[in-house]
Parts: sequence; structure tokens; C-alpha cells
Amino acid sequence: MAVSYPGAAPMFTVTPCAPRTPHFEATLFLRHSRMLRAIFTDAQAWFCLADLARLMGKALDERATLKLDADQRREVWLQANGECQRQLMISESGVLALLVHHYVPENRTLRQWLTHEVLTVLHDQQGVTLDNPRRASCSGRAPR
Repeated sequence: MAVSYPGAAPMFTVTPCAPRTPHFEATLFLRHSRMLRAIFTDAQAWFCLADLARLMGKALDERATLKLDADQRREVWLQANGECQRQLMISESGVLALLVHHYVPENRTLRQWLTHEVLTVLHDQQGVTLDNPRRASCSGRAPR
């Protein structure tokens, strides 16, 4: 949300999210009135650890992710609801590893929701189709 001051010449705009480093705009999902922020970059989905911890009912912090490989976690500037925050993000494979390691019966339905709803939306937002060269090469056809 940008705030404009019409009396200023030239027009002055304040943007609440202006970190010095590039940021990602999160896609927001709700499950049981709890938010999950996710992004899709470098051909894979990434999920906010703080949000996953709330959904899993666990106290997960950076220390809890040390058992993950380095390519399964990363810190990014994340924009959601007009605010930028530095967040620890977990890749799709990292989320699956955390769900197995911190197993509770509810994690099965959480995994199903992530797999069948959240990932579907994230992939659809990227316009992944058979005409997409990345998708075509994955299916065994050479890109044109």
C-alpha cells in the first residue's frame, strides 16, 4: 500500500516496504485461521518457517532447520500485507523433511493440503503448461 501526499510537488509517495535488498511478494494461504506465506522462485516453492511452525503446532526456529541441507533453507526479505520482514524460508523438500521429523498425526492432512492445494496454486501462478519449455523438457520433449 503506497501513501501519496497530493499537496507535494512533485507527488511524493511513501512505500512501506522498501528494504535495501530485493524482496519477494508472498502468496498468502489460510488453514484453520492460520496464515502461510509462500513464494515460488528458482523453479521451486518456499514456505515461511514461522508460519509452518504455527500450522504444525511446534516451536520451530533456525536451530530446528540445522538438520536440513543448506539448499533447503534460505533467508529472504518477504513482503506480505504491505510490510517487509526478513524471514527464514524452507523449500518444499525441507518442509516434507520437517513434517516427518516432527511427526504428529495432523501432519498427514497438513502435507496433503500443501501438496494438493498450496503447491497447485503456486504452480498455476507461474503459468506452468505443456507449452512452457521447462515443463516440456521435463516431460521428455525437447523445447522448440
